Amino acid sequence: MRDAMETDARKVAEEVRGALVRAALMAYEDAAIRGLCCEGAWEVAVDAMRDLDLSRVMAQDSTAD
Repeated sequence: MRDAMETDARKVAEEVRGALVRAALMAYEDAAIRGLCCEGAWEVAVDAMRDLDLSRVMAQDSTAD
């Protein structure tokens, strides 16, 4: 039972990490295309990670099962 819980927790953590990385990369690339400097694009990427709706990520994970 404990192994299954650890596996589930790891799966959730990997899903969240992946969603954060995708959000940051998309935001960074968009900001760079719009002409922001590297620091500005990084700030946009960080904001995208902060603003990511984790409840949607969790809902997508639960529908994938």
